[in-house]
Amino acid sequence: MTVSLIVTKVVASLLLLPANLILVCVAGMLLRHRCPRLGIAVNLSALTLLVILSIKVGALLLAAPLEQRTPPLVGNVVGDAQVIVISRWRAG
Repeated sequence: MTVSLIVTKVVASLLLLPANLILVCVAGMLLRHRCPRLGIAVNLSALTLLVILSIKVGALLLAAPLEQRTPPLVGNVVGDAQVIVISRWRAG
């Protein structure tokens, strides 16, 4: 693996939940020294979102509307589909 690929993967994983909320909380802690009220507000909002998204009720409140938006896929919908798959694999 190259260094740029590793850096890209690390940055991508830091931008996903829950790491991004933890980074926001750290930013709130750093902000607390300059603007105490803003730092506390950022900390509380990041921790509140982290808790809400971590419990089942919060996940259901967010996922249920998305699941109801589109019907589930039925397995036998593509009866006569013809597919050409071209796979390219490069060694090394």
